[in-house]
Amino acid sequence: MTAQTDVTTNQTDHLCKIANDMGISRVSFQRWLDKEAAKMLATLKSLLEVVCTVAVSAVEHFAAADHFKVDTGDTTIVRIGYLGDNFRANLLSKVEKNVPAAELVVHRLTKNSLDKDIREELGADCEETTLAHLWEMLTRQSRGQKGNLLTNGYANICYIKDAKGKLWAVNVYWDADFGGWHVCAGSVEYPLRWIAGYQVFSR
Repeated sequence: MTAQTDVTTNQTDHLCKIANDMGISRVSFQRWLDKEAAKMLATLKSLLEVVCTVAVSAVEHFAAADHFKVDTGDTTIVRIGYLGDNFRANLLSKVEKNVPAAELVVHRLTKNSLDKDIREELGADCEETTLAHLWEMLTRQSRGQKGNLLTNGYANICYIKDAKGKLWAVNVYWDADFGGWHVCAGSVEYPLRWIAGYQVFSR
């Protein structure tokens, strides 16, 4: 690791000389400089900023079709105004069993990003969440109340597998004009860039 690329060798040498005049060895100063450069590069690389964590419950049995239904009436558990075609075709038939309790991490996307880059930063061990836990979060904001899910029209993204084990980018957002949540699913291989400010949930 070296210092920032816009710092020339002569400038680095000059800084090392100043440090030496202050009684700091060149080796010690170079280590500090490299460490600070590494921190800066890590910050520039990061796509996700942790917002908070959310506790979700264990669920013994969860059938998606019994819960995700288009209904914006006063008596419905969660007001849903739209279910996307991909969600209907690939995730509505899923049944999840023995889902353990978890602490989900809420991340804010810091820059427009592809699924592959977001998933790489999350890591394969942490990226996957469940429909049962997404539903629990929706029940807490069933009418678009403020909470851990964004309700300003921005997407909340969860990576969830269908019954065949294929991973999808399931995203929900509150549509105030229709008075309900929109629930959609997109291929993680499709080159769609999610917008900075959206939220991503992981384990």
